[in-house]
Amino acid sequence: MKAVLKRGSLQLIGKLYNVESDAKKQGRSAEKLQEMREKISYPTICTFEKWMYDTASNVTENSR
Repeated sequence: MKAVLKRGSLQLIGKLYNVESDAKKQGRSAEKLQEMREKISYPTICTFEKWMYDTASNVTENSR
């Protein structure tokens, strides 16, 4: 169970880091980076928040 939880969270966090990394590699302007954050990062954060709430109910008291 812990491995599944870690994998899910790391995938979402990785997606956030990829937005920043891709923008830097592509030499994007601050405005374009903001657009990428709004288009990709914000929905990812919303998904991550939902994922945390959904998985919190599956975590036992002893593992918190």
